[in-house]
Amino acid sequence: VPIIMHDPTLDTTTNVKQLFPNRAREDGRYYSTDFTLAELKSLNLSERFNPENKQPIYPSRFPLTEYNFKIVTLEEEIQFIQGLNKSTGKNVGIYPEIKKPFWHKQEGKDISKIVIEILNKYGYKSKEDKIYLQIFDFDELKRIRNELGYQGKLIMLIGENNWN
Repeated sequence: VPIIMHDPTLDTTTNVKQLFPNRAREDGRYYSTDFTLAELKSLNLSERFNPENKQPIYPSRFPLTEYNFKIVTLEEEIQFIQGLNKSTGKNVGIYPEIKKPFWHKQEGKDISKIVIEILNKYGYKSKEDKIYLQIFDFDELKRIRNELGYQGKLIMLIGENNWN
């Protein structure tokens, strides 16, 4: 189930270490793919912090306090936006990113196929629809268009990636 999360790891944005202390991988990180959706939903979500000292990575952003933010799925986020569009008379689009498709394939999951199925289900199918689907992986971008047949607008992201 695709979730709305910037990274595949949970230890710098949630309380995963407190709730599931024995679930880290050998590298010491906690990966979203290692948890059920119910387990992910039990976590509290926050601004990014240093897991060693709990200090915010970006202190000028949203404050680190005891808010009760939760992880949501892509499908829940789409339902929320489409519901707001209906109730407000607006037509706000979405701008999702498929994160690390190669890594997900190594984990046994075809994240691109799953995301495209959800987008199609909610009517984000063509270039006329209010969506831009973004990705850093050029080969996967081509696969999304050619093999998976997605006809919506695609954005190729380019940037520094020495963190990979």
